[in-house]
Amino acid sequence: MEFLAILVALGIVQLRGSTPLQHDRWYAGYRRWVAARLHGIPRQAVLILVPVIAVVLLQRAASGRLFGLAELVLFVLVLLYALGRGNLAAALTDYLQRWSRGDFQAAFRQLSTEAAGGLPEPDAVVHPQALHELARRRLYYRHFERLFAVLFWFVVLGPAGALAYRIVVLEREASRGESGMPAGAASAAVVEPLGGAVDDVAAAAVDDVEVGAVAEPALEAVPAAVEESALLRWIEWLPARLAGISFALVGDFDACLYAWQRVMAEARLATAEALERCGNAALTFAAPAVEATTDTLIARGSRELQAIENLNSRALLVWLAIIAALAMIF
Repeated sequence: MEFLAILVALGIVQLRGSTPLQHDRWYAGYRRWVAARLHGIPRQAVLILVPVIAVVLLQRAASGRLFGLAELVLFVLVLLYALGRGNLAAALTDYLQRWSRGDFQAAFRQLSTEAAGGLPEPDAVVHPQALHELARRRLYYRHFERLFAVLFWFVVLGPAGALAYRIVVLEREASRGESGMPAGAASAAVVEPLGGAVDDVAAAAVDDVEVGAVAEPALEAVPAAVEESALLRWIEWLPARLAGISFALVGDFDACLYAWQRVMAEARLATAEALERCGNAALTFAAPAVEATTDTLIARGSRELQAIENLNSRALLVWLAIIAALAMIF
């Protein structure tokens, strides 16, 4: 059932997108209601468990009805909701257009509005290469957060697992918004009205920064604890490492395997950094020459981001093949 639901959901995403089902205003209201009554760990537990239990009950109620069709519909709907927010392909196209014409400040602003959480950015725009490295890391994480992590928990725990992961991500993004940090596309509807999330902090910082100068410390003032919640880091730990080894299967195996082994030795490594290390090794990315011109960096950066897109597409095929094999075995 899970594999069929994944195929149907991915087909719908390709044809129509998942945005129509991804309305998070219910979570904003639900979060405010819970926050007014509970604090700390009990609040976090209620925020996650109540929707998850509701989905489990719905799954039991739908089980066996209409020859399994009702359960399949539930699986597909929950999976579509749990997938990542925003149109990553369109966002990447916009970023590359600005990057290609050398408008690095505009590229940074666009990248900021598309940002997902868990990605440290203490230096903002210091140099075009620094901007590119930030974009590269975010692209790895956005692919993972919007798809790979969701599929992992969907296969392991069913629709309840996929929903639980998305709620943890939404909570992390909402907490970042409360701390004055850009919430990003992952929770635009939680912090701002639908479609209205704007990274005022990053935009204000870039307004006062020339490319080649150190950014103002607006982004540095955010507590590290908000950057990547411990809960999210640990529930992303295993799927991120599996994504990393899947990069080895579709890229430079030896180089990626070596990087993956080093990542495995660092249990507390941030998800985005773990993905970037493995992905860069699989694609055999190397640091540009010190004397490289801006035009050379622009061309190189565009090629690398496209290569990351292709790497993630190939890795997804590996995941689907493995999920299909597991479905036949179990």
